[in-house]
Amino acid sequence: MQATREADIDRLAELTNVGAGHAAGAYAQLLGRTVWTRVPQVLADGAESGSGNAFGAGIFFELEGCLDGALAILVPVDMGETLVRRLTGMESGVLPPALFESALMEAGNILASHLASAIADLLQGRLLPSPPTLVQDSVDDELDRWLADRAGPGALRILSDLRDEDGTPCARLVMVPSTSAGLRAPEPGAGSSAVGR
Repeated sequence: MQATREADIDRLAELTNVGAGHAAGAYAQLLGRTVWTRVPQVLADGAESGSGNAFGAGIFFELEGCLDGALAILVPVDMGETLVRRLTGMESGVLPPALFESALMEAGNILASHLASAIADLLQGRLLPSPPTLVQDSVDDELDRWLADRAGPGALRILSDLRDEDGTPCARLVMVPSTSAGLRAPEPGAGSSAVGR
């Protein structure tokens, strides 16, 4: 039983890695720079997914289909403004809060859709993200509460960090599958990958 669980966790980490690679490709297009994805980190027993107060925004999704679960996209404080200015074309001046929030959610939608599509292709199924929920205050605490409501305390979390060519953090993807049953797909390769613009 333990060996089966470990195999399921490895499989979920591999699927997340492939999905994160596709999300990194979309992020690279949005930012106009190379974005790297790191090998996923698996956390169990309710370990925290955040990193202090490093994240200025979180975009949360529920996933429904061939791999039910939840997905959080955490955006560092500085990267959030960089991303929004790139998307809106506003290189200077004050960003209206409504515009900032709308652009962040649109970026989150793009990344979530690419991740879900890649996983669905591997599993030869359908995987759809819900409309996004945006959080900009106490992101780590809100993430823990949101995941606890949906997956319960101690749920498995798979983290994928995205960084640019200089090593600057671009985002953290937190995947929380609600089930590992019935996974059927060719084994994807694991490891880091770089995606250019």
